[in-house]
Amino acid sequence: RQGCGHGFVQMELALRELLAGVDPRYVYKLAEEDICTVGDAKLVTPAQMDEMGFNIGVKNKLIRLFRDAEAKVGTLRLAPAVPADLAKFMAALDYEPDAMKGKRAVLYRCFDLNGNGFLSLAEVDAGIRATLIGALGGAEGNRIWSRYRTSYIRAFTDAKDAAPNGARLRGASGKRLSDDDYVSRREFRLLIAYLRIYATWYELFAMVDGGSEGVTIEDDDRIDRNEWLAGIEMLKRAGSSWARVAGLRRLSDSVFDEIDVNGGGYVLLDEWCAWLKAAEISAGTRDGEILGINQSTHPPAPAPPTPAPPPPPPRPDV
Repeated sequence: RQGCGHGFVQMELALRELLAGVDPRYVYKLAEEDICTVGDAKLVTPAQMDEMGFNIGVKNKLIRLFRDAEAKVGTLRLAPAVPADLAKFMAALDYEPDAMKGKRAVLYRCFDLNGNGFLSLAEVDAGIRATLIGALGGAEGNRIWSRYRTSYIRAFTDAKDAAPNGARLRGASGKRLSDDDYVSRREFRLLIAYLRIYATWYELFAMVDGGSEGVTIEDDDRIDRNEWLAGIEMLKRAGSSWARVAGLRRLSDSVFDEIDVNGGGYVLLDEWCAWLKAAEISAGTRDGEILGINQSTHPPAPAPPTPAPPPPPPRPDV
C-alpha cells in the first residue's frame, strides 16, 4: 500500500467522504495504520480490522463501505494533503456532515457541562479540549488544542448569534441573559463548521507569520510586509491544493495594504480573518453561505432618521 507515510496526516478527501458517518476514533485508527486512500481501504481484510480492535458492528459497516467504494469513488473529489496538525484537528471534530447528526447531539450534551442547554465560550473551549484528548490521547490532544485555540473565540462569536434570539436564561446572579451570548443547540452545527473554517485560516496565517510553515518561536501573531512578500507563493500553493479559500485566488503584493485596514504596517489575525470572510461571502462559496448566516439573521441596525431641520427664527416685528 502507498498509505500516508506518517500516521493521521494525509487521508485523501475521497476516503474521508466515504467514512463521513463513521466514528472519528475509527477513522483516526485507520489513518494510523496508513490507510489513507480508497485503494488502501479496499485492501483491508477482516482479520486486520480485528487486530485494530474494531468491534463486529464497526467491522461490518467498514466492509460494506469498502466493498461499495468502487461505485462511489468516481463521484468523490480527490484532494491533496492537509497539514498534519490541521488534519488531526478536523478529523477529531468531524461532526458537521448530515450523517453525524446523532453523534453531534451527543457531543453537544458533552460540551454542555452545566446542562442548561446553552454553551458558553468556556464550555466550548473545554469541550474541544476533551474531544481532542479523546481522539488523540492526552499529550497530543492538548498540543493540538493549544495549537488552534486562538481560533475558537472567532468561531464561537460567529455561531452564538447565528440563530434568531429565541430564548432567555438566568445566570448565576439571577440576571436574565440573552441566548445571543451563548451557542444554542440549533447553532452547534454552525459552530463545528466555523471551527473548521477558522482553524484553516489560522493555519494559513501561521504559514506566513515568522517566515516559516506552522507555529514557531519566530511567530509574533502579525505579518509584516517582508513576511507577506516571502509567503505569497506558499499561500497560492495552499490555495490551489488543500485550502480552497476564495481570497487566496487574488493574492498579490498590493493586497497587503487592503488587508491592513488600520494602516499599522502589519496584517493582524483579526484583519486576515475579516478579509477572508468577506471574500468567501462575496464569492458565494459554500463556506461563504455558512459564514453569512448570522449576517442574514442579524442585519445591521437601520441608520437613525435624519433629524428635522430647526424651525426658522421668528421674524422681527416691524
